[in-house]
Amino acid sequence: MAMKMTEEVPTEAAFWKAKLQTIMSVGTWQTEEEILSEALDALLSSRPELRQDVATELYLQDKVTLSRAAEIAGMNLWQFRDHLRAQGIEILVPEETEDNLDAMIASIGKASM
Repeated sequence: MAMKMTEEVPTEAAFWKAKLQTIMSVGTWQTEEEILSEALDALLSSRPELRQDVATELYLQDKVTLSRAAEIAGMNLWQFRDHLRAQGIEILVPEETEDNLDAMIASIGKASM
């Protein structure tokens, strides 16, 4: 009696890992991170609303500055500020302490020498 050979069904993670490895072998990418970065850039470029939502969320989670969030959103700083205000999101400006200001002044003085 012959034994039936069964193929193991790969998990979702294993399936995507295999796809990434295949893309690396036929493409110009050296790492999975390069592929994922380009794929995410393409996704965000094709969906401006998603790009704005991601930028807003990163800003709200304090993972990026207002300027960086605007850049991610594909907007200038003033457009992004208007975008946040339209969503009812308050823009908080951090208070500078005297020590921080002294350190900034000192670093500017060193840079100009």
